[in-house]
Amino acid sequence: MLAQAGYQPIDVKYADRQRYYDAFDTFENGVSPASMASLIAHYERDALLERLELVARSSEPIDATGNAYRLRR
Repeated sequence: MLAQAGYQPIDVKYADRQRYYDAFDTFENGVSPASMASLIAHYERDALLERLELVARSSEPIDATGNAYRLRR
């Protein structure tokens, strides 16, 4: 669902697994989506920064998946 909305894939780090489980439980139980939203926002930010770094180092344009593509002329 998030990918369809344009979000980057995220990789929850092993060290953050308990934070993820806790956030998922509070979200799933209808308590609050805030902790899940915060966790996703943290990882989305990191994914976007990595993407920007890749773009800055690349001499070729890349698409949304990080693959280089050639512009048509």
